[in-house]
Amino acid sequence: MKLPIAIEEVILYLLPIFLLWGLGKLIHKGLLVLKWNLKAPDLLVPFLFVGIHILSRLSFSVSWFPYFAIFILAVGIAILIMLAVKKGEILYSQFFKIFWRFTFISSFFVYYVLVIINLVTTFI
Repeated sequence: MKLPIAIEEVILYLLPIFLLWGLGKLIHKGLLVLKWNLKAPDLLVPFLFVGIHILSRLSFSVSWFPYFAIFILAVGIAILIMLAVKKGEILYSQFFKIFWRFTFISSFFVYYVLVIINLVTTFI
């Protein structure tokens, strides 16, 4: 019996969730949260970037990553301007924290939108 989805694709679909959980456990056991204030989403972003590239190539044969990178950088400029106008100064530690967390949320969202698109195109 041939399955419509390869096991590699299922692993690709579920890996961010398992990495988020596993990296969270690893960071707290290694006490990296105390030394560098790292969280699991901070380490998951590069994987999500690669996953966005792979999934968009699978679904559309064109990578969405350049467009996503332009979107993220434009939002970063908007966040920087907003912080400069609101506070009157640019605090880089605050900017990078806000920017990196927004990058995680948006890349996680785009990743799973691509997973849904890939599943729909597989089954239809």
